[in-house]
Amino acid sequence: MVALLTSLLMAANAGGAVGSPGIEALFYARFGVQFLPVMYIILGLVSPIISIIMTGVLARIPGYRLYVVLPLMMALLLLGSRLILILNLNWFYAVLWLGMSVFWLLQSLFTWGLAGLACDTRQAKRLFPLFGVGGIVGLTLGSFLTPPLVNNIGTENLVLVWAFSLLLASILAQRLVVNFNLRASADMGSPTKSGLIDEFKQGFLYVRSSQLLRWMSLAAILFAILYYSLVFPFARAVTSEFPDENAVAAFLGGFQGIATGVAIVASLFFANRLYARFGFMAIILVYPIIYLIGFSVVAISASFTAIVLFRFVQVFWSEGVFQGANQAMFNVVPPEQRERARAFIIGIANQLGVSLAGVLLLLGNRILPTEYLFVIGVAAAALTIYFVWQARKAYGPAVVAALRAGQSHIFFSDEEPFGGFQQDANAINTAVAGIHSQEVTVRRVAADILGRLSVPDATNAMVGALDDSDASVRVALLKALGSAGATTAMLEVATLLQDPEPEVRLQAIVTLSQLTEYPRGIRRTIQPLLADPDPAVRCRTAATLLSTGPHPEAEAILMKMAKTGGRSGDEISERILALEALAESGSQDAYQIAADGLHDPSPAIRRVSAKLIAQIDAQKCLIPLQQALGDEDELVRQAAAEALSQIGQPALEATLTALRIPQLEEGALLALQLLPTYQATAEIKEYANQMVDKALQYHDLWRNCQGYIFGQRGRTAGDEGNLRQPYFDSGLILADSLIFNARYHGTNALRAIAVVGNKEAINLAVDNLSSQVAGQKANAMETLDSIGDREVVRRVMPLWERVDIAMIPTDTHWLAKVLQDKDPWIRSCGALMAKGINRESLKPLLDEMAENDPDALVRESAQSKAYGVSDMDTIHTLSTMERVLFLHRVPLFANLPPNDLKQIAMIAGERTFSEGAIIAEQGEAGDILYIIVSGEILVTAIDEDGHQTELGRRHTGEYVGEMAIISDEVRMASLTALGEVRTLCISQSQFKEILRLRPEASLAVMSVLCERLRELS
Repeated sequence: MVALLTSLLMAANAGGAVGSPGIEALFYARFGVQFLPVMYIILGLVSPIISIIMTGVLARIPGYRLYVVLPLMMALLLLGSRLILILNLNWFYAVLWLGMSVFWLLQSLFTWGLAGLACDTRQAKRLFPLFGVGGIVGLTLGSFLTPPLVNNIGTENLVLVWAFSLLLASILAQRLVVNFNLRASADMGSPTKSGLIDEFKQGFLYVRSSQLLRWMSLAAILFAILYYSLVFPFARAVTSEFPDENAVAAFLGGFQGIATGVAIVASLFFANRLYARFGFMAIILVYPIIYLIGFSVVAISASFTAIVLFRFVQVFWSEGVFQGANQAMFNVVPPEQRERARAFIIGIANQLGVSLAGVLLLLGNRILPTEYLFVIGVAAAALTIYFVWQARKAYGPAVVAALRAGQSHIFFSDEEPFGGFQQDANAINTAVAGIHSQEVTVRRVAADILGRLSVPDATNAMVGALDDSDASVRVALLKALGSAGATTAMLEVATLLQDPEPEVRLQAIVTLSQLTEYPRGIRRTIQPLLADPDPAVRCRTAATLLSTGPHPEAEAILMKMAKTGGRSGDEISERILALEALAESGSQDAYQIAADGLHDPSPAIRRVSAKLIAQIDAQKCLIPLQQALGDEDELVRQAAAEALSQIGQPALEATLTALRIPQLEEGALLALQLLPTYQATAEIKEYANQMVDKALQYHDLWRNCQGYIFGQRGRTAGDEGNLRQPYFDSGLILADSLIFNARYHGTNALRAIAVVGNKEAINLAVDNLSSQVAGQKANAMETLDSIGDREVVRRVMPLWERVDIAMIPTDTHWLAKVLQDKDPWIRSCGALMAKGINRESLKPLLDEMAENDPDALVRESAQSKAYGVSDMDTIHTLSTMERVLFLHRVPLFANLPPNDLKQIAMIAGERTFSEGAIIAEQGEAGDILYIIVSGEILVTAIDEDGHQTELGRRHTGEYVGEMAIISDEVRMASLTALGEVRTLCISQSQFKEILRLRPEASLAVMSVLCERLRELS
């Protein structure tokens, strides 16, 4: 792909570099350089028309097809032009000059358009400079060939060279589209039926909606003015110095060759580094600065040398650095809008600038001295700097917006809903009438609206509807009365304390507490509900009573429910309700129960306890909450982090301490995202750099591990072939563990810089680093590069970059370093691989680990024999690590990190079935998932007529029984062993917990379920 794109740009630009000087020389000599300003005006009018047409064409013809046909059509037009030149028509030189300028516009469109289809945002940052080099090499080659070609074939025939180069470009474009399936990149939406003007409007509307593109459109106008304000005096100076058309063509070709040669050096050795160091927008900003300095110099001394030198610097920076950055900037635009936006800015905004430049030069050339035109150039350059500076500030948010386009985050805010209705009698009447609608939904919505209207008519309507037949409407009305502060309705609300539906009684208690002016006045009214059969009603009653003052009976009821639940049978839910009610009371007894709840077996209880303990005693709870940051359940860690954030600044020190404890650091980062951290910026940045150091250490070990595994047979990553060495499977597990640890520490470093930076954008980018969609991942990396801490981001990005394993050198001591790692899991994986390699130098270390390592799994791995996956059918009992090796090849668990595989391996049981054994029968309760280690299982079902049908056969690595344990239904088929079958078994509760905690496993199950359904049909 890279070679084809580079060659395409080289061919097209080489032809243009030969043809353009010839056309310019013919125009200058036979038509007159003095007419250039008029030509600029005409060009500015013609180019937008071309752009409008191209916008419409892009909407109707897929980009990949247009980019193949366009250079072919251009080549045919150039061939026709050469025939017309034979007639020596004076006016045709003006047409040819206009055609040359339009051709460069179209050439830029199809070359960089193809590059945009082939590359995502991240690839663009690396590869666009290389493509730029190809274009510059083409320009240089064509420019240096121009003088000898002029001498051999004449100036008029130079257009033929351009025509043949475009034919070659068309062929290369076709190969690129076919070989790399660019149809998939281009077909982002179906062709539209709207007109050309409508298509242009859509491009304009998108540019107008983007702050970045608005500023860049304004800059594009001024860039054109600056460009032609330089090209015109340059052309005039050249024709004064070289009156002969052949001499002009030769000079222009040689000049372009030298300038683009320097541009090649800049592109090869500086562009990539500049992009990575400063970003695209900073590079674009340099371009108007060059114009500012250049026009300032020539305003003082407009000599031939000064003008040529100015033009030289402008050309080499434009071709060598600016052009790649400017084109790559468009990659933040969604693919379906990218070409429209590019066509609008290049073909409309830029061409408007061309016309303005023509008008300015035409008038200025007649009424102003030349040096005054240069002063105007200085002013235009200064204004351009301002526009690009504003665009630079908008670039970061634009990258984040591109990220959001791939991962939707839909949200809205409506601060005062229905606020305007209070003054609208018709609206009030409509809402009142809705209370009596026959549709339940309408009545609920009407109640919600009326609750927000503090008007007597609304209150009277709601009170009158409290006897609604639908419980949800009665609840909505009670909520609305409470929101409206309808104290006159208290008696009517109190009658609903006896409602047959518990949710109505519950809301009646809440509404009464909202409406009463004297809280103690409702104690006697709600007291009987302490004995309500519904636990939610009992808890709300008790909490309301305690809020009015001490109430021993209410407190005793809540204490009992918080410890043991109640009489409904749903112990967890009742305990949560009671804990929440106790937290409102703030008693120390309640604090102790909540603190004990942090160690409860139920994650739901731990989550609620973490939340409530901070509400009861913000000072006393710091240490318990700090420990809860290391809870095994992610939601508990999140709850602890949120609780610490509620405490605020006093919790910062405890959270920073947790950040230094490996078991707590993930939860600590969650808390720091929510805490005020301005006083701890230096400490957090220090932590981030330490995490990067750890990440890079693991990454280096991973590179060496990969290099060793695949280098043994000259393989590359992903090319496993038929390798069956015992160390290969264990090596893959070790490699996965090393890269997981590297990325884990790298992710923590990025989360840390998010704490002291743009939290939302950086965290969103970090979440997308694990995306399987290449474009989404590239946008994430570009976001981090644009708005993150550059030092940290630059060091950590290689963790997610693709690595050519075949080129990795091997450190002979890398495995010894693995065996001495602090992480026991890494040591376990290393020991298993080392046993397979059987290297003499490692035996003393392995013997020491087998005897004295503090971790049991490490000792087991160091003592074990080296088995590969293919050997497992000969093993009588699988060790934990051998189970991990096997699970790693099971599609259900293929995307889980090795640490998770270890947890699954430890909970799985083993069962062996002999030939013909019935593993499970159709119609029986299913509560076990079987993963086949070796052997084959027959799946059959008996239909309504009693006939047995074979549904399929499952082999090693597949699993059976998942449908019954997911649906909680009886088994839909029978399972029979064909020969001896060995399985790993996971219970229903364990399997559901895996699915709850690991979405990757859930996706794998969904895929298999779809396959099962296809079999059944």
